[in-house]
Amino acid sequence: MNNSYHTPSLILAVGIHLGVVLFALVAPLLLKTHRHIPEVYQVRLYTPPQPIPSPPPAKTAPVVPPSVEIQAPPVEVQSQPVKIQQPVEVQAPKAVSLAPLKKRLAKEQEQKEDKARKSRTLARRLEQVEMEVKSQQAEEEARAKAKEAISKLADLYRTTNRAEQIVKPGESTPINGTPLPASINGLDPALLEAIERYKARLIEHIQKNWELPELHKWDETLEAVIVLEVQRNGTVISSHFEKKSKDARFNKHVTKAMEKSSPLPPFPVDLKAQKEEIVVTFFPGGLM
Repeated sequence: MNNSYHTPSLILAVGIHLGVVLFALVAPLLLKTHRHIPEVYQVRLYTPPQPIPSPPPAKTAPVVPPSVEIQAPPVEVQSQPVKIQQPVEVQAPKAVSLAPLKKRLAKEQEQKEDKARKSRTLARRLEQVEMEVKSQQAEEEARAKAKEAISKLADLYRTTNRAEQIVKPGESTPINGTPLPASINGLDPALLEAIERYKARLIEHIQKNWELPELHKWDETLEAVIVLEVQRNGTVISSHFEKKSKDARFNKHVTKAMEKSSPLPPFPVDLKAQKEEIVVTFFPGGLM
């Protein structure tokens, strides 16, 4: 009984709710209208900057009425003369003189030239000393050769049977046609020494003019012997080759050296002969 009473009410309620839902869904479509939307303008407003507020006025001190000062009578001040400072004189820089520098440079140059001059003088002196040493060696060699030759000649003369025969005063028996000095019989040492000294001096004199071209390579075994007949004053009476070398150019230079050396040195005082026959041997390295 009760269920039948509530059923129509329930159905009615459900129907009402369904109708409301359907109306809510369909009503916007049925009632849709075109509305006019007005234009919208966007305006940006300008806001000016606000002035900075001024600070509050400072508190002023209360004004104190000025006190009246009692002025003392003016004191006369004696004015002192003002010293005017004299301007300092600025000395101009002294000009640098180039004379001392030039003088020093000239002195240094003079010292260099003097040093170079001394070096050249020393070199020439050394060269002279070398020449003197060579000349002394040549003289000693010439003396030794002369002593040896005279000794051999004396020995040869003593072995002959005519050693004590005198052909005429001042001459002895000739050997190979050449007269021998009578002093060889007695072997006068003073005469032998005089002959040795003169020949050494003669070789030294000829050596100064004995020059061979350095561009040509000379054979050291070349030898040329020349015989000179010399007067007491050094005049060459005659000369001839006792032995010529195998090189004609070498012989030509020997002749040229003898021509340059004429006249020869005079005889020394202790060599009393009026003329002498001197034999000189030429080698590429010197004389003998």
